[in-house]
Amino acid sequence: MGGKWYGLRARRGRKGGPGRGSGETHAPVPFKPLPARRLLVHGCWLLALAATACRGLPPGVPHPEHLPLGPAAWRAEGERLPARAAPDPLLAGWTRVDDLHYVAPEDADAYAQGLVRVGADLVPRAQPLPTETPVEGGHVLRTDHVLLRTNVSYELALDVAREAELHVQRVFEAWGEALDIRFPADAVVVLLMATREEFAMHLAHRVAEPVGWGAFYDATTGIVNVCAEPAPRGALPWTADLRHEMTHQLLDLSRPPRRRGQAFGAPWFWLWEGIAVHAEQLGDTGPRPTNVARYGRFRRRLYMGQWAPLRDLVAREARDFEGRHYDQTASWMSVLLTADDPARTARVLQAVRDLLAGRSPGTVEAVVGRSLEAEEAAWLETWRSRFGRRRPR
Repeated sequence: MGGKWYGLRARRGRKGGPGRGSGETHAPVPFKPLPARRLLVHGCWLLALAATACRGLPPGVPHPEHLPLGPAAWRAEGERLPARAAPDPLLAGWTRVDDLHYVAPEDADAYAQGLVRVGADLVPRAQPLPTETPVEGGHVLRTDHVLLRTNVSYELALDVAREAELHVQRVFEAWGEALDIRFPADAVVVLLMATREEFAMHLAHRVAEPVGWGAFYDATTGIVNVCAEPAPRGALPWTADLRHEMTHQLLDLSRPPRRRGQAFGAPWFWLWEGIAVHAEQLGDTGPRPTNVARYGRFRRRLYMGQWAPLRDLVAREARDFEGRHYDQTASWMSVLLTADDPARTARVLQAVRDLLAGRSPGTVEAVVGRSLEAEEAAWLETWRSRFGRRRPR
């Protein structure tokens, strides 16, 4: 690796633009080493955390809000989704609150009175954090399976923590058996940053060429990073960003360490992203999916005849996958995983399972059940009938 860091990245860009930068990319890319000053800041923060980690805990019991120094440990066997990930808050004597997360026993009474802990202080939950508070020094919410650290308002933190925890459960309910995945030994970590300025700083320290992304999964740390402030153009809701990147996180951390941080190569990169863009809709109950903007952009391109032939799409590596290809893949996956053809759905999920396990799933034609030309004709006709023939606005 030549002294560089590697991980998976996600790009968010121009709304509806057909060129590079109009969507996201998740591919192994070089990461820049953290500068000495940044390492010092993190080091001091970790020392402070270690100094308080044993507060009120029995000897040998890990702190439920401990931030791991690397990706969560792999589990090769056992139940797919344990009731609680390690460190188990109940074993530490913590109290479950809001039917969602846990607080230390010495903070339980204060929490009932509307106070939350921020570092060494207890503050009113409605009190805004100082604007200079870094993401590592703000609110900490530990759910059954997720550790969220954030500097947004406490109410937004609760919403994001609840969505993150629910997404873990939805992914395993939908695909746990089919993909043969297991939740890692430790809680997964999400960092939610309040401003694009701080988010850009995190990107600049990790990615060689940062751009206007909305979220990314860092395979070197196993952490999902999300920005609460939307990008100026083309942003999806934070809910879609969170679901997308957590899907990459959950699938990646279900693999043994030697295979982590590797997106699927051609002709299967579209499927690595396809399962994540499809997961952006898990949990939706209304008539409009959370990632409805993807379908609006795809509709305009379809009307203008600007879709990529499927044979071209499946041949693309990560570096060639542009924003329009993500939107198109979302439309294709919604057809491939339809309940109208359960046998084909099973073959698509089996292909993901094989790729996660390091096995070849065969040909794309065998998975979809026909030639790519025939599949393209059927896929386009499905969406033309859904969209109608009127020119989109």
